[in-house]
Amino acid sequence: MDVRKALMSSVDEVLDKMAFMFFDELDPEEIGQQVYKYTTMVTFEGAITGGLNIMVTEGVARNIARNLLGIRDEDDLFADTLNDAMCEFTNIVMGRTMTILRQDGRFDMTVPQIVDAPAQPDPDQQSERIEGALDDEAVCLIINFKETPGWTPR
Repeated sequence: MDVRKALMSSVDEVLDKMAFMFFDELDPEEIGQQVYKYTTMVTFEGAITGGLNIMVTEGVARNIARNLLGIRDEDDLFADTLNDAMCEFTNIVMGRTMTILRQDGRFDMTVPQIVDAPAQPDPDQQSERIEGALDDEAVCLIINFKETPGWTPR
């Protein structure tokens, strides 16, 4: 089960088909220190159990919101709209990732939310960190997970 590959496939697909954007994975040294304005989090249970954080700059959040929701450049973007768009983006990415990992599509997810900082992995969890750029602005995805053999949905 290649969680990193599934997550990258999901991000690429969702950005391409729904937001008309392309993610470039970069070496963390190429990105340098970033100030992320928005951090989303969703937790999940299924073939794997854990959480996903997506961290983006304000520029990336604005572009995702405009493209995902079809908001024109000349129209106002409100803070709640940005929050909602980032949570919806996280929801779609995680749902697609879980579907790739569990072909029967059975899994549970929480409602994504905006958080102050990414979650730290539990001692028994693996962690994957993917850094890159959208429109030359930094993006970071962190997925903490563990396999859960024998899991059944609630």
